[in-house]
Amino acid sequence: MKINKLLQTQIKRHLPAHALNEAQLAEFLDAVSSTYNLYQGELKRPPDAYDIEKEQAALLSPVDPSLITSQKSGKQKNIVDPAHLALINTINEKAIATVDEKHEQQDERKIVAEALKNSEALLAATANRLTHLITNLNNGILLEDENGKIILANKLFCDNFGITCAPDSLIGKAGRETVLDTKDLFTGPERYMSRITALLAEKKTVSGDELQLKDGRVLVRDFIPLFVDNTYKGHLWKYEDITREKENQRALQRLSLVASNNENGVGFSDSMGTFLWANEGFTKLTGYSLDEIIGQNAINIGIGPLTDRESISKMADKFLAGKSFATEVIHYRKDKSWFWARIKGQAVLDEHGEVAEYFAIVENITQEKEQAEKFRILSLIAEENQNVVIMMDVTGSITWVNKSFTKNTGYTLDEVRGKNPGSFMHGPETNKENIENLKKALKKGEPFTCEMLNYRKDGSTYWVRLQGQPLRNERNEITGFFSLEQDITKEIESQQIVKKYESRFRKAFEKIGDNVWEHDFTTNLTYFSNTKSHLLGY
Repeated sequence: MKINKLLQTQIKRHLPAHALNEAQLAEFLDAVSSTYNLYQGELKRPPDAYDIEKEQAALLSPVDPSLITSQKSGKQKNIVDPAHLALINTINEKAIATVDEKHEQQDERKIVAEALKNSEALLAATANRLTHLITNLNNGILLEDENGKIILANKLFCDNFGITCAPDSLIGKAGRETVLDTKDLFTGPERYMSRITALLAEKKTVSGDELQLKDGRVLVRDFIPLFVDNTYKGHLWKYEDITREKENQRALQRLSLVASNNENGVGFSDSMGTFLWANEGFTKLTGYSLDEIIGQNAINIGIGPLTDRESISKMADKFLAGKSFATEVIHYRKDKSWFWARIKGQAVLDEHGEVAEYFAIVENITQEKEQAEKFRILSLIAEENQNVVIMMDVTGSITWVNKSFTKNTGYTLDEVRGKNPGSFMHGPETNKENIENLKKALKKGEPFTCEMLNYRKDGSTYWVRLQGQPLRNERNEITGFFSLEQDITKEIESQQIVKKYESRFRKAFEKIGDNVWEHDFTTNLTYFSNTKSHLLGY
């Protein structure tokens, strides 16, 4: 006999153990147990389904004492035992609720029902929020039950797989049908299918499966099985489009390869300037190992006594502001020697436009600086030179002139820059043969020298002794020309006067009749005034 648990408690409290051996009492207790079970079942029913009047009539009916029988000598006889009657009254008092108690229980049931209703509403609201959250995730989501039927899908899932229908229209369909419809989007359709079959069979969480699509996109897939009380209830698929991330990764790999093999120093730091990485070129330039560089401040490393603090300060300001910068400073090595460095930096921004990293290129420009210094000194000398100095490019066009040029010709640098000197300095009386010889020398890249008549801006003329030669780089390639022009106008005029007087004297001596001769020791030539008279027998 199976007795209600509540009644079992009452029996243990009020009846002796041997009383359960009597058949009539056992039958009675079975009836009471049924009443208890019926009562507890009614407690679980909603209040509006409860009929208080009928329940009161059933529950308040006293137990009939005639049901209690006693067995003696194997014969059955209805005997009202006072002890048993007292037991019946006790059970009625303890087990049967009064009307007031019943009302209290009914009120309690209403409270429980209301709490249950509120819990159901809260559960529904929570489910709606979770559904809304999943639907609006930045990943494609597909949720299936234990039978493979689709419970939920969001729009991004449909977009990823080219599904044109609304996500809600997929609910109730078999997820495998969707897999079959979309498998040809992938570069390995059969591999895609077999992997899904394996995941469903193993029912283990797997993250990071990369899927290559034929259109060039790359998706990463997560599989999450769902268990409730160790019972499999379905699974969730999550798909994230990482195409752009992959493209950036490949671009970064290419840049890293270039940076690693670059002779210049290349370094990456975080947004606060802490070194994250540097290439071999940087370690060779500075003498520091990579381990010594990582974690150091990128701005402070390389600063020494001769480093210009103002340039460093300006660079730091731009760095902290997330701006690009370029500067030339003296950069110190680990061994305290130094070199001239051209440093160019660029911010690397994240998807929110914030500075994530900085990269900089460090170029050793010591030789360039030394050449520039030499050129500065030579330019200073040339600038103050009394002779005209003209600098030209490989085409013979003017790039620079000194002060003497402006003083002698009347032209400023801005007026003649980019022009060929002959285009404005030669005129009708300039010797054409000298012009052609000058052009040939420039074309062949040979040194040149000549005396030439030039024209000033105001149209006046002057004589120059022109000397020039090509400029070559370390590969012996012509990079330009320079010419040095000396004003020899007075010298030419003096020579012309001397020649004029010489001509007059010669004519005078020839008319005198006497034989006059002269010897020029510079040219080693002897001149006879009267070549027709041979006084010496020659």
